Amino acid sequence: MGDESRDYKDSKKSLSVFDGESISYRDWVIKFELFLSTKDCEEYIDSKMKIPTKNEAKADDLIVTGGAGLMDTFKGNKKALTYLIQYTTKHPLDMIYKCTSAYDAWKILETKYDSKDTDGNLDSLFDKFSKCSLKSTMVDPDIWFTELDNISGKLSNIDMKYEKDLRQMIAHIKHNG
Repeated sequence: MGDESRDYKDSKKSLSVFDGESISYRDWVIKFELFLSTKDCEEYIDSKMKIPTKNEAKADDLIVTGGAGLMDTFKGNKKALTYLIQYTTKHPLDMIYKCTSAYDAWKILETKYDSKDTDGNLDSLFDKFSKCSLKSTMVDPDIWFTELDNISGKLSNIDMKYEKDLRQMIAHIKHNG
């Protein structure tokens, strides 16, 4: 059986479920974006738009006859978000399952897992890591943890030996929290 349990089948196509560990985020993104384009809902991850509530969409649907109304936006976003949730598991799913916008969910995953950009050289990344701290007790600490993890990912993209291990991350959090 192997990896088959990690895939969902849609017609004759299959798309791997992203768990943040077993497959490359970049590979998954390319395939997922292509998949969404076949479902006519890729624009909901590409650009920020106001997503109406279901009640707003229903009310608008009664007024608008013909053409695209709020109901189309509501349904398109719901469709894209459903696919995002369906094709993620473990930590990635935990991060996005409460989102109401496909775009917001997409950006959360991108911030956490897309470390392709190294934002400069090694010294500047070490400097960013050392200066990265919790700005206020009013700010969600997950944002800070994600930023630290992202910097660590960028360091590992330069060379795995620069990636911060769990011990280093905990020490930084205790010192800067």
